[in-house]
Amino acid sequence: MTRDELPEFREWSVAAVHLLQGVVYDDNPRVWDIVLGSRSPLENHFARLGLLLVVDESEGLAYLRQFVDEERPEGYDELPKLFRKTRLGYAPTLLCVLLREELRRFEEEDVQNQRCVVETTELLDQWRGLFSSRED
Repeated sequence: MTRDELPEFREWSVAAVHLLQGVVYDDNPRVWDIVLGSRSPLENHFARLGLLLVVDESEGLAYLRQFVDEERPEGYDELPKLFRKTRLGYAPTLLCVLLREELRRFEEEDVQNQRCVVETTELLDQWRGLFSSRED
């Protein structure tokens, strides 16, 4: 395809690339506004790939997920999976549990701040303490 044959650029393409890279948050106002303003073309674009656009305005985030088997329209079962599920081992799972606990604590106790910030060294010390006790 030559440069002259390319389809006309659409602004929602910026948001599409960001969504393929990961979660889009409302703290990126340009991309967030494009997601909200171009929801329909984005949904149509990603649906062709077997992906659903999920927008949670109350949480300020948008992301892509694959159709689950019950949601797949006829013919879409031929599409290969883009996102693969990978089981986490013990160590990464333990880290996720610690992070979730910090988030729970933040949501219940810290009403002054808008962001949950965890010190890396503190978190790793907790993680190492629990991880090493498993090996004893």
